Amino acid sequence: MKRGRFKGVVCTLGPSSLDLVVMEAMVLAGMTIARLNFSHDRAGGYEKHVRNIRFLEVKLRRRIYILFDLCGPKIRIGNVPGGLDAVLELVQGSRVVLCTKMKECEPGELPLLEVSPPEVLRGLGKGNKVSMDDGKIEFFVVEVIKEDSVFLLEATCKGSLKRRKGVSFPGRILPLTSLTDGDRRDIREIKECGLLRDGDYIAISFVQSADDMIELRLFLDQLGLKGVRIIPKIETRAGATKNFLAIAKLSDMVMAARGDLAVETSDEDTPAMVKRMIRICNRLGVPIIYATQVMSSMVGCPKPTRAEASDAFNAVLDGADFVMTSEETTVGEYPIEVVKKIMAVAKAAIAYRRQEKKAGRGAVQTPYDLINVARRIAIAVFQATLLAYEGKGRKAKEVLEKWWFTS
Repeated sequence: MKRGRFKGVVCTLGPSSLDLVVMEAMVLAGMTIARLNFSHDRAGGYEKHVRNIRFLEVKLRRRIYILFDLCGPKIRIGNVPGGLDAVLELVQGSRVVLCTKMKECEPGELPLLEVSPPEVLRGLGKGNKVSMDDGKIEFFVVEVIKEDSVFLLEATCKGSLKRRKGVSFPGRILPLTSLTDGDRRDIREIKECGLLRDGDYIAISFVQSADDMIELRLFLDQLGLKGVRIIPKIETRAGATKNFLAIAKLSDMVMAARGDLAVETSDEDTPAMVKRMIRICNRLGVPIIYATQVMSSMVGCPKPTRAEASDAFNAVLDGADFVMTSEETTVGEYPIEVVKKIMAVAKAAIAYRRQEKKAGRGAVQTPYDLINVARRIAIAVFQATLLAYEGKGRKAKEVLEKWWFTS
């Protein structure tokens, strides 16, 4: 598989795109992988749709891969004070108590929020950040009331919090396994329903280290599913930075889940992390999916915003192999148009890259370019010394001092 060559669109299927006629039009427009999200249904609910995909393969004489996206661990709060339909209104400075079990907290004036699974609070300390509702509401730990179980939090912004909202702990490696009991059950059901075949993909959520990939591969091997390909969804800082190379080497494809990654890190750090992941995957020859809100405005509009078009363009230019849709094709009004637009933008990016290459732009043009290329070569072959020759030496010394420690 050629590195960094755009291969098509990964489309999440849902109410807007499960009709056979719509699905066929999406395939003809550029859908190469159909994603089934197991956060919303189980194998039995997708059986009919998988049969439709197989039917289209025969009719259109082209392979359509299926991506079974496992739910993974879900970290959520329980009910908020006031009942099932209650809303907890927060302002900057509001305080709440976060705990593993309500019975561990003494009733008081502050709202109590129970979180599950309880082990996520293990090691939480004063000053740590806590985000809720996809990062819309952020807190920090003011006090550890009871180690590993009861904490006083203070809100850094205003917001409205409802029951069963998600919780994240930015920057922390959590004591959780990516492959949950529910995921194991789903994989068994997928196999029993006969939905999987060699070449299809299973995506695992919340991957933090290579151990998560090994665990999934061993489980698939035990079930006799050695031909199934695996995809880590990169949603944490550890997965995107220090552990990414090891994870990518054990992967058949990688998904850069930018939405959850931004919640776990920050909006400003995520773009650089994603570019780095694309670069590493291109070097390894591992395909990578560029995911989350690529053209989310097309949920209700037939055209994307200029910023969204530029986002997709730059993803392809950086070397992303696939662009993924989520709500655009699950509940959006224009699922076919979304695929067509992504493909049109991708073709424009590919044409631009060819023009730049033909014109020679991006080649070594200055002494700074030359020394940077030499530095990269030295690092690649594990040599630490560069020897530069020049008449008076001033330019070589200047360039070396300026560029040696930059990437």
